[in-house]
Parts: sequence; structure tokens; C-alpha cells
Amino acid sequence: MPQITVTNPNGAFVGVTDFRTGKDANGDALRGVQTVVDDYTSAGAIAVGDLVNLVPPASASVNWQWKQNAAAGADPITRQHGIALTKTTAAGQQVKVCVYGPVLCNVGAATPAVDVAGIRSATAGQVTTSATPDATTITGTIMGVFGGAKDANNQAILFVNQW
Repeated sequence: MPQITVTNPNGAFVGVTDFRTGKDANGDALRGVQTVVDDYTSAGAIAVGDLVNLVPPASASVNWQWKQNAAAGADPITRQHGIALTKTTAAGQQVKVCVYGPVLCNVGAATPAVDVAGIRSATAGQVTTSATPDATTITGTIMGVFGGAKDANNQAILFVNQW
């Protein structure tokens, strides 16, 4: 699949990377397979690696915005989630978000391991681990699968594939 950029009427874009070139839609080096990146404005401060969710517009004159996921799952699970690739310090700043593929995410005190499900944490902006999901697991709470242990910065690789 070649690199492409799809622009929507609101001006946000979705960049699709090409794992064969090893670069994302901006020409930056990839860490593995294809990653899908979304770009909207932020609803507030967001750190690199934060779990974020896409907030619907409050009116026709307002665009969709990414916001840091609230603590204890206060944000609806039905929203699109992703991991922030860029930092913002205030509302209205552009933020790039990985909505599919491998990315480093903030895990705090969690102890991720290979092939363990990542779910929304009770701590704002973080992803935590889950025992093997069963039939009672709510669709939308699983953010993806961890690819290993966390690093010294309390970040771990998560293959984002929300389901």
C-alpha cells in the first residue's frame, strides 16, 4: 500500500503509512508495520503516549477534538480512541494520534507483557493491562495488545486495534 493522505472537509487528515518504505506519511521512520495517524485539534493538554479519545463537536461550527482520556473511564467507550504521537499544552493545538498500529503508550505502574490486552486505565491518559478478556468484556474497552515490557519512561509498545 503506498503512502496516502486523505483530507476531510474539516481539514483534518489521516495519513496511512507504508511498512515497505519504513516511513510514515511525514517521511519519519517507522517502528514496524503500518500505522494509521489521525490529526485534529486538541481539547486541552495532552502528553506524548497518552490514551486519548475523539470528542464529537458540540455544534456545527466546532470540529472534532482529541482529548486525554479521563480517569476511571468517565469518557464513553463508544468513542474512537488512540495514542497521542505529539504533545499539546492547550486546547486548539494540532495533535497527531495513532488509531491503528504499533506505538509507545503511557502505562504508569502497569506491568505489560507480550500478548497481554491493553485497556483503559483508572489513571487519566494511561493504558493498563487486562487478564485474558472473556465473553463479558465490553466491546470498546480493549485498546490493543502489548508487545512487551515497559521501559524506564513507563512506556510500552501497544499495537492499537480498538475492539
